Amino acid sequence: MINKVGLAIFSFVIFPIFYSYLPAMKKHAGFFNPASTENHPPAVKIMAPKNNSSYARNALVAYEISVSDKEDGDSKFGEINPKEIFLEVRYLQDTLGIATENRKQITEDPPGLAIIKKSNCMNCHSVKDKLIGPSFSQLLERYHQPGAIKDTLVNHILNGSKGRWGEVQMPSNNKLSPSEATEVLKWIFKNDSDSSVDFLAGNEGAFRMNPPASFKYALLTASYTDHGSEEQSNGTKGEDVVLILLK
Repeated sequence: MINKVGLAIFSFVIFPIFYSYLPAMKKHAGFFNPASTENHPPAVKIMAPKNNSSYARNALVAYEISVSDKEDGDSKFGEINPKEIFLEVRYLQDTLGIATENRKQITEDPPGLAIIKKSNCMNCHSVKDKLIGPSFSQLLERYHQPGAIKDTLVNHILNGSKGRWGEVQMPSNNKLSPSEATEVLKWIFKNDSDSSVDFLAGNEGAFRMNPPASFKYALLTASYTDHGSEEQSNGTKGEDVVLILLK
């Protein structure tokens, strides 16, 4: 008799109360929702060089970046694509510039740079140095007036080419739209002529400390944009910053 009464109370009193509060409970700290599909920001850390370290001009600086993301995995286990990890090296003249940069919150990348990061561009190209294909700097040197041949360059990006920079075949990028290829070109020709900044792809590598003459500092910003979650298709960006002093 007691069991039947208890079951009735549980079924007709406790259950309705529980489910009336369940939607609100799910909003707080993952209660009863261990498989939450909320996207978590990646943790990005510059392991080397160390903050406030000093280097001579023209020195070769080795860098290492670690990334850990709840949804994507961890770089130390090879679960993060190294080509999706980026390092910006920005040279600054004074501490005012450093303070200004450090006050900046994490912001979205410009459209062209965001497309470069999510595509396979950096598998064959870099900003300053030639890899398998020409650097962005070499493109700028050859095409002084990119607007005049924009359609040709967009076609090369989308459909590939051969014989323009040697015998290596440039693969097609059929996942990009013509408007996205145009944004890539805009970013390359707007930013690559700036000698105070360089961009590198990879969780480790090295760069030459080559600032303009009057610049005394280098601000290193490592970034990774994750792949989102089941409910959030847009990725979340994580960053870490290190300051280098120039001797």
